Amino acid sequence: ESQTTEVISPHGLSPHVNRERNFRRGPGVSIHSNLNIKSVILLHVLNGPGSHRWHPPPTGNHAFPPVLAPHIDGAKMTLLIVMVMALLANPFAGGSPLPPGDLEFAEGRYPAAIAAYDSTLRATADSAKIFWRYARVHICQGDVAEKDQREGLYRLAVEEARISVRLDSSQGEGHTWLGASLGSIAMYEGSKSKVQLCTEIKDQLEKAIAINPRDDVAYSILGTFYMTLGNVSWLERQLARMFLGRLPDGGYDEAEAALLKAIALAPDVIRHHSELATLYRLRERTAEARVEYEKTVSLQPVLASDPRRQKAAQHWLETMEKED
Repeated sequence: ESQTTEVISPHGLSPHVNRERNFRRGPGVSIHSNLNIKSVILLHVLNGPGSHRWHPPPTGNHAFPPVLAPHIDGAKMTLLIVMVMALLANPFAGGSPLPPGDLEFAEGRYPAAIAAYDSTLRATADSAKIFWRYARVHICQGDVAEKDQREGLYRLAVEEARISVRLDSSQGEGHTWLGASLGSIAMYEGSKSKVQLCTEIKDQLEKAIAINPRDDVAYSILGTFYMTLGNVSWLERQLARMFLGRLPDGGYDEAEAALLKAIALAPDVIRHHSELATLYRLRERTAEARVEYEKTVSLQPVLASDPRRQKAAQHWLETMEKED
């Protein structure tokens, strides 16, 4: 979770992505079975149109199997199409159909989501939407993976989010998940690299919000980012400025504002409440932390990391009850 940066080689995929077959999302299942098509798209991004011969297949009305279509009259077909489109509407894409894989993602079936995205990537010209979805699912996988697997998944997410932004920088989600993935790899970096990442993380999240002011994920991650900055003392900031580079401004007040905005936009997301509760604990606002933790445990889990957050919230609430 809600983003050093490896530079993609001008000759194609970076060594990290070329090795992505070595990562695993489950027993005997590679993260991407679709490496060739990704390579072609990346070459297109880096070298410009005409640098490859791949073209998406022609679009057409293949919404229904041919064997069924002849048995549905025109009026019923129109009604059925309207019903299906309504069911598949994607609130994050301006009403466009929900891509295959998002249902699997919402159900926490991350390997199945990746397989569906792989399939969709072969048939769509709008690859940017698929690549930020790859980044999202790999961040979520990393959040619940074994410790020795997390870094690889997070770094893969960084590269995928960068590809999404290069393909189409007007899609806010690409910036959101780039900021999220950069935040995820920061813990593996040295002090100087962390300072450099701070600037890029803030920049990406602010771009996401500028594109879509209703992006609750971007606000939530920005809140966590400011909360982290709030833990940095004045002296540490001055030392960082002297030896490592200037840290962005911001702290606990900005963190609270961002997290409250995320909750206002999406009140049923566990992460938003859990992070705000953590902030209130840091500020010794126990009563408000209790309210947010109670909300955390009451909500329906969506992400695979949600049960862990709920367990931690429940433990804190029980501990506070014993102390009372």
